[in-house]
Amino acid sequence: MTADDLKALAWLRANDAGHPVMNPATGATGWMYALDSVAPEIAHTSVADVVPARRFLALCLNRIDIDPRVRPLVDSLKIDDVIVDNGGSEGLLGLDANAAIRKVESWGSVAVYRILPAAAGASATQPAACAPTTLPGWWLNEKGPYQVVASPAG
Repeated sequence: MTADDLKALAWLRANDAGHPVMNPATGATGWMYALDSVAPEIAHTSVADVVPARRFLALCLNRIDIDPRVRPLVDSLKIDDVIVDNGGSEGLLGLDANAAIRKVESWGSVAVYRILPAAAGASATQPAACAPTTLPGWWLNEKGPYQVVASPAG
């Protein structure tokens, strides 16, 4: 945990709307809740042990503007902010190049990004879809995007 990490966590405590913050599956961000009462989307764990929807975001959040599965999931989990410290999960890389995500603050290698409303635009520099094509335990149904069910209806 660096001084920059502590500054970022304090900023989130003061500026986050009380929603979970998307974070890498490893690193200092797992301490967000313990130190500053900011809820991390992914607690300290292996990304393989994370709930499928959160694992999907760890791999694909940076495609929010072009992969139609990402935005509904972000909205359903009420994620407004993203914290990144020196890289992180694959889906948290390259956020500066994404038109749907804006950097709001940074401290050394630590940065906080804000997810913009859906109409913010698209980034032409990223592939059209993220590699995972299914979310185990998650289905899109008539009741809304990505609701957890024990098994698919039918």
